[in-house]
Amino acid sequence: MTLSGLACTDGMYTIPATAKDFTLTQFCTGSDAIQLVSDGTGGLGSLAQTGGGQTCITFTPGMSLPPGSGLDCCGMTANDGFCTITGLQN
Repeated sequence: MTLSGLACTDGMYTIPATAKDFTLTQFCTGSDAIQLVSDGTGGLGSLAQTGGGQTCITFTPGMSLPPGSGLDCCGMTANDGFCTITGLQN
């Protein structure tokens, strides 16, 4: 997914309500200081933020997120390039 010119994406990914859960395993961006936030039913807020030259964050063994949760990237500018998530949906 390539994003540009956005303060926060609007619904980068929403875990289906019919899923058992979603296990987030990695979050990567093209730049420092980008946040991954959850705005879904879990009300989790900020999950991770890149920085200090680290543009990928790996969650081991993974972060379980409830059905209906939305994942968004915040802090993106036109020069940041991309924001991706990797995980397993049950």
